[in-house]
Amino acid sequence: MATDDRPLITCAGNQSLFASVHPHIVDALALQKTEWQRSYGRPVRKVRLCGHFVPFDVHQLPRKFDENRLLKDPVLHLYWIDCDIETYKRKVHDDLFMWWSALRALSIPDWLIIVVEHEENKVKNKILRTSVFDKVKSEFGSRSSNRCIIFSDPTRNDLKSEAWTSVISRVKELMLASFSRTISKFEDAMRLERERRIQPDWTFAKYFMLQESLAKFYNVIELYEDALVQYDELDALFAQFVVNHSVGDKADWLLPYGELASGWEGVSMSTDVNLYRRMLISEGKPSLLDLRNYMFSSQCDLLIQLERPSELTDRSLKFIHNTIHELRLLEVDMPPGAVSCWVFLTCKELLSVCETFKEYLDIEIYSIYTSHLWTCLQSVTYKLGCLCGLMPGSSPTSQELHSVVQLISGISNGSNYNNGLYFSGL
Repeated sequence: MATDDRPLITCAGNQSLFASVHPHIVDALALQKTEWQRSYGRPVRKVRLCGHFVPFDVHQLPRKFDENRLLKDPVLHLYWIDCDIETYKRKVHDDLFMWWSALRALSIPDWLIIVVEHEENKVKNKILRTSVFDKVKSEFGSRSSNRCIIFSDPTRNDLKSEAWTSVISRVKELMLASFSRTISKFEDAMRLERERRIQPDWTFAKYFMLQESLAKFYNVIELYEDALVQYDELDALFAQFVVNHSVGDKADWLLPYGELASGWEGVSMSTDVNLYRRMLISEGKPSLLDLRNYMFSSQCDLLIQLERPSELTDRSLKFIHNTIHELRLLEVDMPPGAVSCWVFLTCKELLSVCETFKEYLDIEIYSIYTSHLWTCLQSVTYKLGCLCGLMPGSSPTSQELHSVVQLISGISNGSNYNNGLYFSGL
């Protein structure tokens, strides 16, 4: 999981204290899955929480809800306190007040103050009849008593103690509450954007990036099924636009997808390749194959996580046929053999993906799952061999060699080319 994909949690106050517990809190968050009670009567799901902890920066606080920053804005703000009562009054109080005021001014409810209590301070607290925790709770937690929590010195006490468990439970509880609020707002914004699809300035690429951010969020917390649903909805929405376009219901944003294809690289599970394709989508510059390749590679990745090899292979052949059909509907201009190249590279990559299941599948079952992909690969290999004059016993003509050069030019910039499509070996 990329660091940038993990939910952001900011930390203020005693940074040395946080540094000492940071690895423990990261491990504790991910140790066990946590039940997430979602809104609108949706079923309870178990999620695995994680967080990317960063220093608090008041200038980075969101001024308003932005649906384009689902994975970029903090979900929780923590303030760590480790001092005696005199130091708290003299130094810490003012800093804590500025932190709390900044969050309150922007109506940010997702915060927690964590106070450490040392053994040597307990006697002093009894004499003074007050403690740092009491002061913090009375000044900042009077309306939100569950926003202040205390635990014993982590350098002396076992981090499996009841107090530490309470800290982790409270952090998880606040994270899930933040998720629920944010996702509810995000889904409303996404619904409004989808309803705008008849407007002339609406584009699928922009909407794709919006809904995909929800898929990525679900992926991070290991709700792979929910993430897959997002890509399936995008898949169906785009397919319907293509069908409507072909029967006269034109969409201006779809016209560039039908332009002359400059490349026909296949599906790739390479992170670098898919980052590049995602960048093209975000800039509104993808070809039909760029979009389809990226979308299906994302679906494949989730099916691998869900351990569904039969569904992956079933979807593969449908994906190939549907994409070829869309190329025809949009009348995409491609040289002879280009579609076969795309199918060859796609089958080759998907068969490589299926190898990951081979270790724990019976060889007969594995063969059944992949047989139609091998058949498809054999068919297009034969077509390319005939087109390029590379069949056994034949020598390519100058025209056939020209076809080889032209076809290679459409895949030479993709990682799949270096991975093994050499026409001389077909």
